[in-house]
Amino acid sequence: MKNLFFLLGGILLFGACANDVELRTTSGYRYEFHNDAPGETVKASEAAEFYYQMMKGDSLLLSSRQQNPNPQAVLLPEDSETPQGRSHIIIEALKLMSVGDSLSIFLPMDTIEQRPPGFGPEDELRYDITLTKIIDGAAFQAAGKARNELMKKRLEAYGARQTAVADSTASLLAAYKKNPSKAGFTKTSTGLMYKILEAGKGPQPRKGQPVFVSYYGVTIDDGVMFDNSFRRQSPIDFPLGQRAVIDGWDEGIGLLKEGARAVLAIPSDLAYGARGKGGIPPDADLMFYVQLEEVAR
Repeated sequence: MKNLFFLLGGILLFGACANDVELRTTSGYRYEFHNDAPGETVKASEAAEFYYQMMKGDSLLLSSRQQNPNPQAVLLPEDSETPQGRSHIIIEALKLMSVGDSLSIFLPMDTIEQRPPGFGPEDELRYDITLTKIIDGAAFQAAGKARNELMKKRLEAYGARQTAVADSTASLLAAYKKNPSKAGFTKTSTGLMYKILEAGKGPQPRKGQPVFVSYYGVTIDDGVMFDNSFRRQSPIDFPLGQRAVIDGWDEGIGLLKEGARAVLAIPSDLAYGARGKGGIPPDADLMFYVQLEEVAR
């Protein structure tokens, strides 16, 4: 009986020690599973779809779900393609995971030369990761190539709109300078004047919502173009009503629905005022062709 107690005690002690074993990746990152589902782990040259969040203790620093409702995706490199030393901490984590797994992996700040603001050498940055899908690597790369080709064509088509928009803006400016009311412009209480060229069919943005806007800007006095999004082949994005842009934009874009095209005639006090900016002279009244491309949901 005494030997039996010793045997049971040894088993319990061994079990307690086994549960306290610290798990580390091959590069030395500490990790712990929250859910360890059965199944094959991600292999090199396969792609992984996953969600993650970055934490400092109980404080959420970043959430991929908040930035994009769709999961992130990454192609895991072959071991021969991984440079010597530590690979990226998320890649290290994904190599351990199968679909349905969730784990936390820890980055000690005493190993980082340039630490993020608010972190000391004694702190850890924690990544909470959930693996949702494993994708064949060749199919993932083919889909990525197709997306890139489609994006390239869209960008080229977007940039090609610049000439047509420039001509349209010049005509609208000429009509505005003759007689704004006859040209169809409406004046608001602040002095902003606007004309809807095409009513949008989507939602009207609320204060604080991110919006994506294409634009072509000229000075009203001489019609000189000072900036436009078409030459950069990309709309501008900003949160509406947060003074991230000039007041005339916050007001004017807020009048539109998603998909709308309009012209905004903005007095200098709703633009850059006496200080001017870049190619915009002081006290310049401005005209913008704008299109509200998207209201972020």
